[in-house]
Amino acid sequence: MGISGRVLAGFCAALLLLAAGPAICAEDVAWVVPAPSSLVTFKTLTVSGYFKKPYTGKPELLVKHLSAGSSARFPLALSLENRVFSAQVELKEGVNDMVLGSGVLSILCLPTSTASAEGKYLRQMIHPSAQKNCGDCHSIWEGELALTDEFPGLCARCHGAIGAAPKGSPAFVQNEHTRKTTKFCIGCHQPHSSENQFLLKKDPLTTCTRCHETLKEGAGHSGKGQRQCSTCHSPHGSPNPRMLLKPTAVELCIDCHKGESKWVSGNKSFHKPAMNGQCLACHIPHSKGSPNLLAAPADQLCQKCHAQVRLKLHEEKMGGCSGCHAAHQSTLDKLIKKGTSKDCEGCHQDKAGSKGHVGEGGECVSCHNPHKYTSEISSGACAGCHVMAAADIQNMHGSLPINQMSQCAFCHDAHAGKEKGSGKFLGKLHYPAKNGGCEVCHIAEGGKVALKYAKSENCYRCHGDTVGTSTVTDKEIIHSPVANDACTACHDPHIRRRDKMLLLEQKELCKWCHGEERESKKILHSPLKDKNCKTCHLPHISDFRPLLKDREQELCMGCHKSAFKTPPMQDKLAHGVVKAGRCGGCHDPHSENNKKLIRGGADEACKKCHPKVLQDEKGVQLSKFHGPVASGSCTACHELRHNHRFNKDDKFLTSEKADRVCDGCHQMESRHIPADFRIKERTKADNCLVCHDPHGARNSLMLKKVSY
Repeated sequence: MGISGRVLAGFCAALLLLAAGPAICAEDVAWVVPAPSSLVTFKTLTVSGYFKKPYTGKPELLVKHLSAGSSARFPLALSLENRVFSAQVELKEGVNDMVLGSGVLSILCLPTSTASAEGKYLRQMIHPSAQKNCGDCHSIWEGELALTDEFPGLCARCHGAIGAAPKGSPAFVQNEHTRKTTKFCIGCHQPHSSENQFLLKKDPLTTCTRCHETLKEGAGHSGKGQRQCSTCHSPHGSPNPRMLLKPTAVELCIDCHKGESKWVSGNKSFHKPAMNGQCLACHIPHSKGSPNLLAAPADQLCQKCHAQVRLKLHEEKMGGCSGCHAAHQSTLDKLIKKGTSKDCEGCHQDKAGSKGHVGEGGECVSCHNPHKYTSEISSGACAGCHVMAAADIQNMHGSLPINQMSQCAFCHDAHAGKEKGSGKFLGKLHYPAKNGGCEVCHIAEGGKVALKYAKSENCYRCHGDTVGTSTVTDKEIIHSPVANDACTACHDPHIRRRDKMLLLEQKELCKWCHGEERESKKILHSPLKDKNCKTCHLPHISDFRPLLKDREQELCMGCHKSAFKTPPMQDKLAHGVVKAGRCGGCHDPHSENNKKLIRGGADEACKKCHPKVLQDEKGVQLSKFHGPVASGSCTACHELRHNHRFNKDDKFLTSEKADRVCDGCHQMESRHIPADFRIKERTKADNCLVCHDPHGARNSLMLKKVSY
């Protein structure tokens, strides 16, 4: 078509538009139902909206089925002085565009979709009234679209039952919520459609927390299935405090938690607050991040009423009070969950199945108070079953003043079965006690038991060769308990329960005095993994510090033979600290966070022995440092080894020649070296260290002071 033809066609089109009336702009069309960019699953859809000006165009709606590549036209029904329109259209699967003038409404139709959103398209809930007759709520007032009534009366026509009652109803005078919120429905609700339940503008929790801001973060109560305030509160009106659905909070609690707050037949014990309707004594319904909505950490909460209970006794292993006790009611006494003996045996497995003392079905609490330490068990624990006079107890122990049942547990095992004999001792008796009686070591003085000999001389009379002399005082080569005549600091003098009559297992015993810091880091030395300090140390006296079995190097090489090709003392290439036999100079013998137990890591280990490399010839700290040194990385140039790899003077470098180490970072050329210098120093023409210090200098080029 030529130019004149295109002009004529445009002129004709303009005449047609004038004949059709004024054009409708996108700004003139307000789409109401469904909302723009809606996701629907049905193919028949009612579309409605209104015009900002009376509509005079052709009463039809164009639908473009974009996915199908087709289109269709549907009749447009007009009402309220041609200001409101509606049309029933047929959709096709995929994107459908409704076109009215230049206004476009895009809808995604997916009949099998269960999603709430597909990209920008959201599933909407539509107000039924908005699909039926706009005239139920709207009219034309002075040429503008208006409501036929004010709020809440307009909504109360249909929704009076949910609280939007007529004026004067008690629902509107109950509290601040009903006075300010319930009267204005569209403060919370969308009048036509919404992606949220109940046509809310936001999700239920956000809707409430717009005003109740303190509950915004961490409001923990979940409600029935999801976090909704309306599970407990009426959102419109209630005669109850705090807009509750029931007269009291407890009645609401019982609705969901019937098993906890209502007496269950067959139970023997109950928590008083739970049965007396005092749920809020322990729980806060909006508690922020607290387990079970507790008002305080569980054990602190219990102690408010049970102050006499020692929390720390079982807290670590049992998880506090809840480890043994139910919170509301139980089939056992004292709110016990499983039965006292079963609860106890869960941790005290060495006592599990014990029938020798209390017999079949006996309970641990017959003798023990679970909230007191064993040392606090009174003499009444034994006297309750063993009725014996003090004289009878005295006669059983010779002349020694052993006449109280509180002394029984020193030697006798309260959990021993018949197979251990009538004495039921905690272990095998010490040889003197078994063969000569207590009086081999003890005498009675002033009505009390005393040692026959001073301090540990009792022990040295039999074990002198094992222990050594007690006159040595150097704590590095004699164990301090031995030096202080305190054999009983480690050994039980009466009963043998463990090897060497130790009070605890060997490693645990060492930790009593030496703490856990020696094994507090990630990597443990293998003897510590095996729980055997005696692999390296002697327990009493030694010729080597600190109580080592042998000299440090010989001791280490006993296990680490493969670390040395030749004995370090004979190896000319051995690292100085290795030749000196100080393995502990670089390695921690207990634990470290670094591989090979290197103290502080490879770079830190170097600095301890080589601090002078960062000083000049006068011992003054250098001001400029080579890059690797400045970053604390000695291992960038040096290897951490037990011996030199190449020759005695290689300084543990990563290459036999220093220049090759420099080449790793610095691109070197022969012309870098001044010509006159090459003439004077022919033998060292490529040696970087002739001019440069590899660690630091007074200048940024690391240049040494050189004079010719």
